Amino acid sequence: LQDCENCRDCEFGYDLKGCTNCIGCVGLRKKEYHIFNEPYSPAEFAQKKAALTLDEIIQNFEKLKESTPRKWADIVGSERALGNYIYNSKNVFASFDVVECQDVGYIVECKKVKDSYDITVLENSELCYDCSSNHVLYNCNFCFGCVESSNLEYCELVFNSKDCFGSISLNHKQYQILNKQYEKDAYFKTVAELKDQLRKEGTYGRQYLAPTYPYSDTVASWGRL
Repeated sequence: LQDCENCRDCEFGYDLKGCTNCIGCVGLRKKEYHIFNEPYSPAEFAQKKAALTLDEIIQNFEKLKESTPRKWADIVGSERALGNYIYNSKNVFASFDVVECQDVGYIVECKKVKDSYDITVLENSELCYDCSSNHVLYNCNFCFGCVESSNLEYCELVFNSKDCFGSISLNHKQYQILNKQYEKDAYFKTVAELKDQLRKEGTYGRQYLAPTYPYSDTVASWGRL
């Protein structure tokens, strides 16, 4: 089921509201005993359902989705929003599954995020760029799996920390570069030098962190098992 509300005993439905016992239906409201948007008596429905094959359901359902008029996007309570599934947000560009966000672009599955771009799965955060699967961040770039932290760059699995660069698996840390502790002044001086060098090489801004898990543990390897 996709974009369905208050439905019961329905299969392969799209944009259904308040429906019961519907199979392969699209855009119905408060209907019951329908198959591919055609009504049936309860007895006929049971008989028709028993005779259907999975391939037949999928084929007819996809055809019906293509031929049935639909709302172009699900955008509610939002201003200047482009994308889909955007709710109570403002100034959103090319984004999807967004709730209570403002001044963002190219984000997916985000809630209460501001002034951020190129984000996947983030909430309660501001001033972030090119981050994925994080929670409660401020001014963080190129990070993955970080929580309740600020002023991070190129970090992974860093928690409750701030002012860290190129580090991994830290908790309650500050002024760390490649997991090495620095004094405050030395930290900012070294980070500035590193970033200048990366810019000269044309690599600053790229996601080049080495994976922290073996290939055999990734989804890509599942077909080889």
